[in-house]
Amino acid sequence: MGSTLETKFDGAERCASSHLIYYRLEPFGIVSLFTARLLAQVIFTKRLAGRLIDLEAWITTVVKEDNPAFSTYLIEQLFKDKDYESKQFEPAYTKISVRKEIIYSICSISQLTDDAISFILLTLARCYGQDDKTLFMPPLNGQDWNYGKALIAKRTPTRMFSIIHMDGHWGVVFFDLHAHTIAFGDSLNRGVPLESIKAIVDWISMADDRTDRQAWDIALLNIQSFPVQQQSDSFSCGILAIRAIERRCNPYVDWKPHTSPQAQRIRFLRLLSNFSKIEDDMFFSAYWKHHTLIPYETHVDEVVELMQWELGRQAEAKQQWEAEWKRLQNEKAEEYCRRKTKQEQDEVLRRFHERKRAEETQMAESALKSDVAGQHKDAGKFEDPSNADKTLTPKKPIRPRPLRKAKVILCYGLQDGGDVVRW
Repeated sequence: MGSTLETKFDGAERCASSHLIYYRLEPFGIVSLFTARLLAQVIFTKRLAGRLIDLEAWITTVVKEDNPAFSTYLIEQLFKDKDYESKQFEPAYTKISVRKEIIYSICSISQLTDDAISFILLTLARCYGQDDKTLFMPPLNGQDWNYGKALIAKRTPTRMFSIIHMDGHWGVVFFDLHAHTIAFGDSLNRGVPLESIKAIVDWISMADDRTDRQAWDIALLNIQSFPVQQQSDSFSCGILAIRAIERRCNPYVDWKPHTSPQAQRIRFLRLLSNFSKIEDDMFFSAYWKHHTLIPYETHVDEVVELMQWELGRQAEAKQQWEAEWKRLQNEKAEEYCRRKTKQEQDEVLRRFHERKRAEETQMAESALKSDVAGQHKDAGKFEDPSNADKTLTPKKPIRPRPLRKAKVILCYGLQDGGDVVRW
């Protein structure tokens, strides 16, 4: 092979007498592109093998000490199952399949992945989120922002928990949606990730049109402390953040004997691997025993169950609203009929009395005019005009007679429709 020439733009070393490209790959030296790809696969396989060895050692020691039957179950499912490559678990409380990589993340000595945290938060939501007051916000990416609008629109939450990523570390944020307060805590006492919390506030404002953004802006200036147990290793931050959330949600359990992060990992492994049912968990059972909740139904996907429950609640609310509306309409109709009947009766009587007074007045005026006309006619009479040449004095005019009272007897009656008739 001829001499090599290292280029400035990519660091690759090229052979002057050929078109092959070589790379300097420490600690292997100068290798070709094909060799570099092969080495990458070898390194990945070596790391995976080491990870599986550590995983098996953890299961056969820590898990076996806690529950030998569960240790045997995990070994058979993860290492001896014929469908090892495509192995998935289906917990009884959700139809969403759990990939084996998520199980590796929970049971290995490493940090929890975002998928593992999402499934654990889903487990918490199955117990503590059914009261329609508590939300568990999973780690979201860009295309999941519309998820919040659909989630909050179905509920009237009063508080929300979220686990956020902080450059290789997990922390927990608590939002009081009524008091508009924010609390943050983590297992290493790091600084408050203000930008991440602002992003969640934007998420809340975008998902719920009823929120008061000005109040949240004020809350961002005074973020409170959320208690989280401090970690003694380099990989338990995620499980400690989850345990801090559950301690706030479930005050019916004495958490002092259950401070070990390993015990919590084993607990969620039993649930996600479908080894035990959610109603058999002692923490959830204690909560259900002391807290009134919607009855739990197994083998129902969370989204489907929430939709069915929401539709049932909406139907019940609609029936109550229709019954109340019908009652109000009946009351209004009865009141209207009472008012209408009284108004019609008053109107008939008013017209009756008006016509009666008008007719009495008209008849009295007619009688008075006839009497006055008769008196004037009698007063203007003299002696016969043929005796005018005689000196005669006219007769004394007749004194007008006093007016006689006219006696009128009127009969009135009512026709159909309220018209007054007289005869």
